[in-house]
Amino acid sequence: MFLGWMALQPRFHRMKFTDSIDDEAKALGKNIQNINMALCEYWSIHFSKDPIEKLYVVCFHESEEYHIHIHLIPRTKELGDEDPTAYMAWKTSERTKTDPFPPEYRIMIKDLNGGLVEDPKVVALMSYLSGALSKISTRKV
Repeated sequence: MFLGWMALQPRFHRMKFTDSIDDEAKALGKNIQNINMALCEYWSIHFSKDPIEKLYVVCFHESEEYHIHIHLIPRTKELGDEDPTAYMAWKTSERTKTDPFPPEYRIMIKDLNGGLVEDPKVVALMSYLSGALSKISTRKV
């Protein structure tokens, strides 16, 4: 995983989309739209030379004990021009033959003792998204 890769989960246990009620399905689509907009906005400010070109939306619901969860995976310009139908976000390093993701997008860093700690960039991104999504949700439509 890398900076910008997020997972959404419904508030209620749902094993498949057809278990959702209409209001939940509408809210999910709108939430994905709003997150995409805010994430692209953040990226244009902080990583302007490597813009997000598209956002992959991947859904998993693999066993009874876990409910549906949706991964939002930004694809930036730096990942290249290859055929997008062959792209799998978690196999980027195999596809590009390079380091999986640019170091500035890593979400964990090593502390002085060699342990992993959350990168301050994650805190900054989540804070930005929280503020941006709050503004979006209070706008009159």
